[in-house]
This record gives sequence, C-alpha cells and structure tokens, in this order.
Amino acid sequence: MNTKYAVITGGAGALGSNIAKLLIKDGCEVFILDKNSKTGIELEKAYPKNIHFFDVDVVDPNQVDIVVDKILSISNGEINYLVNTVGYNLKKPVEELSFKEMQDTLNVTVLSHAYLVKKFSQKFSKEGSVVNTSSVHSLSTRKNFAMYAAGKGAVNALTRGLALELRDQRIRVNAIVPGAFTSEQEKTTTKDWKSKLEKRQMFEPIDMANVVIFLLSEKSKSINGECIVCDGGVFAKRINSSDF
Repeated sequence: MNTKYAVITGGAGALGSNIAKLLIKDGCEVFILDKNSKTGIELEKAYPKNIHFFDVDVVDPNQVDIVVDKILSISNGEINYLVNTVGYNLKKPVEELSFKEMQDTLNVTVLSHAYLVKKFSQKFSKEGSVVNTSSVHSLSTRKNFAMYAAGKGAVNALTRGLALELRDQRIRVNAIVPGAFTSEQEKTTTKDWKSKLEKRQMFEPIDMANVVIFLLSEKSKSINGECIVCDGGVFAKRINSSDF
C-alpha cells in the first residue's frame, strides 16, 4: 500500500494531535506544523516513523515556504490531506482590541488556512482532501467574540470557495464547525466542563477528530464545500428574547 501524507497545522494541540494519531492508524505519515515545540517534539519522539514535526509560525509566509519545500522533499512531491486546526481567540470586546490584535486574529484564523491551501494546491494527489476548522461562533456568537466569530465566518466562506476552485482537480474541501471541546484552555475557563461533557454539551477532542477523519476519507466523497456542525445540537436551540 502506498504511504499517504498528511499535513496538520496546529498539530501539537488537543485537536491536531488526536487527528494525527488517527491518521497514523490509517498508515499515514503526518507533518505537524506548530509553534508548540515541546509537545511537537514529544509527538515526533513517540511516533518517529510517522510524525515529522516543524516548529513554524504558520502566519509567516517565509517560514511556511521553507517548510512546504521540506515536506514535499520527504513526500515525493505530493500530499493527500491537509488539515488546518490552528486558531486564535483573545475573548475581548472590540473596543479593547488593538489593530494588531484584530489583524493577528484574522491572520491565524483564516489567512493561514488559505495560504497553506495555496501552497499545496498543485501538490495534492488525486482524490486529495482538505478540512478546515471553523467554530459554532461563525453561526451564533456572544459578546467579546466579534473578531473570532468574523474569522471563523470567513473560514466557512473560504471553504465553500476553495471547494469550487479545486473540485476539477478532485480535491474536496470541507470544514468542521465544532462547539466546545475539552482542550486545556476550555477546561481552565469552563468550571462545569465535566457536567457539560456528561450532558453532551461539550465533547472530547477525539470526538471532533473522528469527524475530521470521516471528511478526509473516501466514505465522505459525496461531501464537498460543507461546514459540518458538531456540537451535540447545542446551537440548535433558539434562545428567547429574555435570554438575549
């Protein structure tokens, strides 16, 4: 069986590392792009034959260009899968955000996704697949999330547009739209996360990773340009005006 190659931005995070481990089970070699060198190196040591870690800031095009060349030299010039999980959220009202903070939010949340797809667009194998990471905040948000919501809304639009641009190459582009899941940050900021987990109002990173693997696989070949909400139905509930 020919080896398949996958690139994961933010691959050292809770979601990205779970995706990487599932891809390894499917026989993939995985390239992790992340600034978290401690976890990235640990993953590479744990899976020396399957994980290649690159300490890279994905919003720096010069760093990305260098790493992409290195990846393609290892993967014989093509990749099968690209998963963009990297994100950024300051949870501050717009009036307190500097212009740089606004710019950083969009650079990480959406422009990094777009640039990685651009760099690999002519290097995907036939039947290649891309999965971007959006958020339920792209659909329904709350105070202090305006820039984050804007970035994730742009991810949804980008996903649909890229699906149209790449479909003639038989490359599918979809996005997951996760609700809350138990990243370390979420556990820190959500005091009742264990209760929410039990009620399926919050999920484990592996639950999101399973959706990503499905969207990458041929089992989802009829799905393209879609943004798949995976939040347990939390955002299906309409709030009353008194809750607003």
